Amino acid sequence: MTQIIKGGNLPVPGQVWRVAVVRRAAGDGVPEVDASALLLDAVGKVRGDGDLVFYNQLAHASGAVRHVGQVRDEERRVADWLEIDTARVEPDVQRIAITASCDEGSFGQVPGLLVRTISAGTGEAAGAVRGATPRATVQTALP
Repeated sequence: MTQIIKGGNLPVPGQVWRVAVVRRAAGDGVPEVDASALLLDAVGKVRGDGDLVFYNQLAHASGAVRHVGQVRDEERRVADWLEIDTARVEPDVQRIAITASCDEGSFGQVPGLLVRTISAGTGEAAGAVRGATPRATVQTALP
């Protein structure tokens, strides 16, 4: 599995990928974290509101990106799952950015944040960003 630096890129071969934004569950001073995907054009901008996929807009119109839900475990971890079907990405979309934002807090209060990318077909892990917030203090959004 490839270790990705925060803000880094992970080129992935054409298939369906699942991306998890994992962290400790909110509560006890830990704020809620929301994961989203931004479909970006050649200059790094969304073309409109439809290019943002998150908990209130669960899928892109093309079907290329979906927010498939949130999973919690017994160890007080939670993961938001996004699914990316590279075959359905429109030609004008040059990059998909996975982002996270905090509600009523900052990433300095979020322990154990990591982002994992796995193949939906094989379960093979393609990459991970661990310790995505070691220097975070007042940030409320991360790329």
